[in-house]
Amino acid sequence: MRGKAWAWAAVAVVAAVLVVAAGAWAVDWYRDGLPRSSRTGDACRVTAAGGLVGIDAATGAVRWTNIVPDGGRLAVADGGVHHQTVWHPEPTDRTIDADTGAVVGCTPMPHRRDGTPAPDPDRLQPGAQVDGLTVVPWGDGLRATDAEGEGVWGTTAMTPSALLGDELLVQTTPPDPHRWSAALIDLRTGEAVWEQPGDIADAEGARDLVLVHVDGPDQRFRALEVRTGEARWETSLDDLRPTVDPRAWEAGDLVVFDLGGDGRIVAVDAATGARRWTTTLDAPGRSRRTPETGGIGDVAAVDGETIVVAIDAYVPEDYVD
Repeated sequence: MRGKAWAWAAVAVVAAVLVVAAGAWAVDWYRDGLPRSSRTGDACRVTAAGGLVGIDAATGAVRWTNIVPDGGRLAVADGGVHHQTVWHPEPTDRTIDADTGAVVGCTPMPHRRDGTPAPDPDRLQPGAQVDGLTVVPWGDGLRATDAEGEGVWGTTAMTPSALLGDELLVQTTPPDPHRWSAALIDLRTGEAVWEQPGDIADAEGARDLVLVHVDGPDQRFRALEVRTGEARWETSLDDLRPTVDPRAWEAGDLVVFDLGGDGRIVAVDAATGARRWTTTLDAPGRSRRTPETGGIGDVAAVDGETIVVAIDAYVPEDYVD
């Protein structure tokens, strides 16, 4: 009996050592991907479903990371960056320190449990008021009505992309995808100010540029002046997978492209289209043996030095920081 007791004790000790070693290895491994799930001074409860990455705008090097809820959007206001989770059970606006990545403030946001779309002026939600007209998405197009509710003009086969004062950038969507185009519509008349072929790649509306994917055998993109439709530059992203539609963000003096959902991003000069840098953002793996890159959710330029990227990440329940 005594020998058996010693044997079982030895087995227990070995098992404990293995568990501790495995846990320590897991922590070290995950920290290589997305280090630290909490930071001194963070004002919000720690969650582990998404990540923020601060990138040096000049080099593409990662400056900091932090873990936040997934599915959030980024907004820049008052010189700072905010991570907003509108559709989560506890909608929160997190204020992020751009220098360190720390969450320095949290503000609850209104719940939207009724399924109604969140306000999005860029895409005419709930609508736009222009010279006494109300313009709203209508079917697969747009409709403008006067103060009495009478229709003034309407369009079909176009999707709102960015509201620019009295004009609206739209993606036209005729049945033949090879004939899709970007167009700027005068909301007072419904007429096109300009129209250029291509698929709009802007992920969150245009600012100074309209970024379009040009139809053809190679992955070419053209930057158009938003007010005139004139081409500023054209570039090819040869390392983009041809089966994936990319997204792009204007970020300070850069344009940042998401190269297909595998964590790769490329930054080009917003003035010339020249490539500045390319990097891959890693998130913790879904298993200890299989690393997983992060899916890009949103991109924002806080200042001339830092680009903030929201990524989808995953941290196992046994992750310990």
